[in-house]
Amino acid sequence: MLVVWEVESGEVRGSYFGHSNAVRTLAFHPGGELLVSGSDDASVKLWNLTARNPMIIKGPSAGLAFSPDGKLLTSGSSIWSTLDGKLLAGTGGRTRQGKPAFSSDGKYIANGRSILDSRNVLELLIVGNEVESWVGSPYGPYGVSFSPNRKALAIGTGTLGPGAVKLCDATTGKVVQTLTGHTNPVWDVAFSPDGRYVASASGSWGPLQKGGPGEARLWEVDTGKAIQIHPQSHCLYSISFNRDGLRYAAGGGFYAAVDKLITDRGEIKVWDTRSGQEVLSVTNLRSCVYSVALSPDGKRLVAAVGPFGESGPFDVKLWNVETGREILTLGRHGMKVYAVAFSPDGKRIASGGTDDIIKIWSID
Repeated sequence: MLVVWEVESGEVRGSYFGHSNAVRTLAFHPGGELLVSGSDDASVKLWNLTARNPMIIKGPSAGLAFSPDGKLLTSGSSIWSTLDGKLLAGTGGRTRQGKPAFSSDGKYIANGRSILDSRNVLELLIVGNEVESWVGSPYGPYGVSFSPNRKALAIGTGTLGPGAVKLCDATTGKVVQTLTGHTNPVWDVAFSPDGRYVASASGSWGPLQKGGPGEARLWEVDTGKAIQIHPQSHCLYSISFNRDGLRYAAGGGFYAAVDKLITDRGEIKVWDTRSGQEVLSVTNLRSCVYSVALSPDGKRLVAAVGPFGESGPFDVKLWNVETGREILTLGRHGMKVYAVAFSPDGKRIASGGTDDIIKIWSID
């Protein structure tokens, strides 16, 4: 770990994780905003010192979402202020699995099983009377997404065997369209910002937790057709569009892989929505990637990776989508990170996982 202090105040400006061995050399850029380090792990890293220590919120999270105005953060069953970390609604306790979603007007939250009032997280609607039979599991759907006009809700379904994307009426909970074709469960879904497309991430986590194969699909909502199909060797757990919908990203890997000899445990992909061309490919990661998020401009991607595998800590990292390079390690969680999210203005990142700590990082 690297620690940077401000000379005048003596306060810690930032703590930076990423090297796996002793750091032997350090040098500042003349502007003072960049720091380069060399380590016995045979790596040289460049650190952006404008990323300060995060706001800490004590609370579990299997998924996180910012409100459209960036002032609120939800786990799907609790809401916190992003200004001071105060719990505004809910208990702040254990939440259901899966990524929640805010409606475009910020009034509602979906968590895969229910639609909630964002002011008090009171349940307004059970999403569909047959939710259990959709999923074949008591855990319910994992990923959900509101359409931009808030009229529809996309839900990924399945646990073992073929999954599907269910498009539900967000006012009645009734299924109005089912997108089929995935041969494995659908773990996450996302509407494009213009509502024309739905992207989905699927894969087999397998009875032996082998974590593959997986697949990302881009569906045309009007026709129900899959216009892009991207097979992957790993199970994909997360999918995300950027603000203009021109790019979408997915992440996945081996879920709690038991074979210690496996070094390729995780991957990250980004595709162009118009052409289907692969824009970014990050492979041979040391752990599964459970959540990815693109910055609003689509130029950066955030994800968390366990440098020592599934059982150790996870580092929250940023990649430059244009160059494919890892550009910044924001910091570390003590255990797996299941959730990352960009704020709408791109200046903050939220992360949370099984250490029951949520962190909001400032990257401006």
